[in-house]
This record gives sequence, structure tokens and C-alpha cells, in this order.
Amino acid sequence: MFLPPYRPELSPVERVWEPLRENHFGNDVFPTLEAVSERLTEGLRSLIAPPNLVRSLTCFEWLKPLCLTSN
Repeated sequence: MFLPPYRPELSPVERVWEPLRENHFGNDVFPTLEAVSERLTEGLRSLIAPPNLVRSLTCFEWLKPLCLTSN
């Protein structure tokens, strides 16, 4: 499904970044790129730990028919 680039609120992946920013990055300053990568990995693991959390963040009403048919 085509999504125009100027409408980020329609892009499901944009909803994933919000909890990552709020819960894992905040206003921290990282000494290395490796430290950023480690924090991102930690944050992504926390998002996939609870079943259906990513689905609840990204499954918009207009996208539900696709969400319900995916694995």
C-alpha cells in the first residue's frame, strides 16, 4: 500500500520509535556508536518481549485487514 512520504503519522513504523525514544533513549549522550547500538538492541528486545505489543502499536484501523491475516 502506497504511503506518501510527507504523512509519517500513517506509517506504522513511526509508532515503534516513540516508546524507544521515551523508554530507552531520552536525552542521553552516548560515548560511542556501539553504545547507541547496544541501547537500541535492548529497546527493541523489550518491544518484542510482550506478545502483541508491536501489533498494538502499529495496527491502525485502515491496516487491520492486513494485520489480521499476517502471521
